[in-house]
Amino acid sequence: MKMKLNLLCAAGVLTVIVAGCNSPQLVGVPYTEAENQWAEYISYSYPAWKTPQTVPPSSSNEAVTVPLEPILQTPISATPVIPPVVVPAGDKKVEAHTYTIEKGDTLSTIAKKVYGKSSKWPVILEANKDKITDAGKLKVGMTINIPAQ
Repeated sequence: MKMKLNLLCAAGVLTVIVAGCNSPQLVGVPYTEAENQWAEYISYSYPAWKTPQTVPPSSSNEAVTVPLEPILQTPISATPVIPPVVVPAGDKKVEAHTYTIEKGDTLSTIAKKVYGKSSKWPVILEANKDKITDAGKLKVGMTINIPAQ
């Protein structure tokens, strides 16, 4: 019984697929001369490309009218609006000071804390050449100079 039901369902699905692909809506509409030229060009340039099946436009020649609505809901002001000036977070003004290295600190994390940008770590390294021999090995408790920016 179960097998008969499966076969019946498969046959029904196959019928729907076959009937749907041959519907009158998907029958090809003859191409214009320009479209034929493009079709030849595409078939020559892209041999594996196949024309998609689409529903042809309606056969009526009546123009479709869409009611126009105003785009702007509020009138345009004659006074220009000046946008606010936004200062990027990474452009903080910093006074020269010292910083004590804590556990887990790197030059880029210190630069992020102090200057707001981790990419400014070479500035700190340059100011501490005498103290930092290897940028990847900072000692906890070491005091370094933070230059002004």
